[in-house]
Amino acid sequence: MTMYSHPEHPTHPSPPRSAESVTLHRAGRRTNTVILVGGLAALGWTGGMIYTIAGWFTGG
Repeated sequence: MTMYSHPEHPTHPSPPRSAESVTLHRAGRRTNTVILVGGLAALGWTGGMIYTIAGWFTGG
């Protein structure tokens, strides 16, 4: 068998970093906040469901 002749990960030219760095930083911070809030909401929902189902089984 022969190896592929083309590279598996072609390199793309990177965009200029001057004006986009602030925008990308703000977008990244917003994305992290959304993930954090969503994760906390999911944990809260899961905890509430466990508490509810446990209440059903214990008769309380």
